[in-house]
Amino acid sequence: MPWLRNGTVAVTQNSTTVTGTGTTFTSSRIGDAFNGPDGRRYEVFNIINETVLAIIPPYAGATVSGAAYFIEPVQGYPKALTDVFNTVNQRWGTTLAALGTTGNYDTLPVNKGGTGGANQADARTGLGLGSVSVENTVPVAKGGTGRTDGRAVFSEVGVQQAAALYSVQGMYAGWNASTLGEGHFIVNKGGGIGGFNWRSVNANNSASGPSMSYSYEGLLTVPSLSVTASPIAIASGGTGGNSPATARQGLQLSNSATMPAVGTVGQASGIPTGAIIERGSNTNGEYTRYADGTQICTFKTRTVKTLGNSTGTLFFSSAEPARTFPMPFSTAPAVSITAALESGEGWFAGTGLVLSATQWTAGYVFTQISRTAQQVAVEYVAVGRWF
Repeated sequence: MPWLRNGTVAVTQNSTTVTGTGTTFTSSRIGDAFNGPDGRRYEVFNIINETVLAIIPPYAGATVSGAAYFIEPVQGYPKALTDVFNTVNQRWGTTLAALGTTGNYDTLPVNKGGTGGANQADARTGLGLGSVSVENTVPVAKGGTGRTDGRAVFSEVGVQQAAALYSVQGMYAGWNASTLGEGHFIVNKGGGIGGFNWRSVNANNSASGPSMSYSYEGLLTVPSLSVTASPIAIASGGTGGNSPATARQGLQLSNSATMPAVGTVGQASGIPTGAIIERGSNTNGEYTRYADGTQICTFKTRTVKTLGNSTGTLFFSSAEPARTFPMPFSTAPAVSITAALESGEGWFAGTGLVLSATQWTAGYVFTQISRTAQQVAVEYVAVGRWF
């Protein structure tokens, strides 16, 4: 056996500890001879690890570090054999011990981790495997799909006893028999909210398209819907039409459904074509026109007058002129002209019948006593038709 002398050692006078640097003390054995830096031989008493061992008697030389040394094997070939066995034991001892008595069998039984068989059939029997274990393609009758292309046909894997099989939370797909030919998708929601959700994703699942959902309560949510067959009937929540016009007709909506509420009114052959209400004003007053042809015009005036002209027991001032309607009527409208004074009574009297479609009649404001510098208010209203 070669002598061990790799690395250096540090020793202390009267100490049994030898500390190595770059040493492999575990390659030696207890009982080998340690030849120290002082030239004396010591017995290896204990090997702690690769860099620490103990010697006896204590080191007699002077304290030194980084010194040369050598360990002389004194047990010869028995030591070599022991070293080899020690290496095997350190590496494989635990594994070999774990085998226990399994090495005592020609055919390792199942309770020892084997199959209990010396051939494939006996091994399958020992492991309790049925005939499905030798099927290249597991048929439906044995719990498979009967296919090798990754697809499953519901008629081949259909579920016909839903009440018994859908009682656990999860999603199921089934087919209920050829007599009815119905497919079923069932979600047992357990303690959740339930429902279905459909969506498409791109090739690497980094983006998703629009999602469609159907709730447990029966609410279908679709981002958009395109019907290629007949229009959806009113009874099914549709309009019964395939164009705006036919949809309005199906819902029995009049033209007002498409007319703006406020804007410019219009008509063609008596049919309204514009807004429902038109409102405006000009120097002649204010007006409101309605889609049904009704028109209302108003005007207010405030002036200071002296009502000192007398006629019998009444007093009046200069005449109020005929005033133009802010918008003309199609025929003479019904009018109302009222007057009020800053103090005291006052009333308006027209000078003739209202026969014009374009203006209110002229008239006078009367009072019972002579009044000077009075605020005189006259308000005009006309109601008729604009077509």
